[in-house]
Amino acid sequence: IPCKVTASDQGVKVAVSAKAMDPRRLDSLQSSFRSALLESGTIQLEFPTYNDRNLRVSRLKSAYLVAFAKFGYRYIRDLELVRRQIASPSEAVISKFQANVDSFAEPQLGCGFIPGIGDFVFVRFDNALVFLPPAGVDNEADFWAKVEASAVVRDRMTFEGSVIPWPNGPEHFFDADEFGPTTGYSRG
Repeated sequence: IPCKVTASDQGVKVAVSAKAMDPRRLDSLQSSFRSALLESGTIQLEFPTYNDRNLRVSRLKSAYLVAFAKFGYRYIRDLELVRRQIASPSEAVISKFQANVDSFAEPQLGCGFIPGIGDFVFVRFDNALVFLPPAGVDNEADFWAKVEASAVVRDRMTFEGSVIPWPNGPEHFFDADEFGPTTGYSRG
């Protein structure tokens, strides 16, 4: 049910968006509310519990899609564990793939380096830094094991790196030889 719930000193107001609902369902919903109020005088609202793991995996999925838009098929083809984690968000396929960093207004894509881990790709959403293996990673499982074992990757961290321009659409930088020219880059 698309609605806006607001609370004030006068009580709780539920404003249902009639434009986003089938009129028959809206009529049925109004009847159900009226019946519940007449019978018991109360309506029970249930709110889903917050799931931090699902939020983290949704960020991983977003990072994967941004990296795909920027780098292309050649980059993502070796990221089997990332795809398995996205497909099974409640499983810990990859136990550590995100760290908290200082908040930043705009999302960022970049490459970084941390001693003990090596090179990595990152996508930053506000205060969350999502790790991805570097292009051409030999062994994805080894990369994730290094990230997990690293004492540097904690709740707050700093690292060396550089920002890459955010993709404006499918650029597929590493696929230029295979799929034709890309936009905005020369490979010289």
